[in-house]
Amino acid sequence: MRLLSLSLAGQYKGLKDRTFDFEAAQGNIIAFIGLNGSGKSQLLELIAEIFSYAERFVRYDFKTNTGFPFAVLLVYEIEGIRCKIKINQSRQPSFFIWQDHEW
Repeated sequence: MRLLSLSLAGQYKGLKDRTFDFEAAQGNIIAFIGLNGSGKSQLLELIAEIFSYAERFVRYDFKTNTGFPFAVLLVYEIEGIRCKIKINQSRQPSFFIWQDHEW
């Protein structure tokens, strides 16, 4: 899996209204470098939280009653297929696949 971009509208811990673009990264290795307290761990936690939240809606054995207090848009590529997860504030996630130059 290759992470392409993540947009956050609202606040998650210390991150607020940010867009992260990873498309320029080449190869399989990405390092997050920054000062202590700059949000590196929070960014990784947010990515994990998005996939965890999305999985709870796909699997029948998980249920969730609460939504995110923020909105996110995560674009990634897996096995050559471009995918997008969009979660609006307190709503069910939407899943998209890039096909024929449109979502």
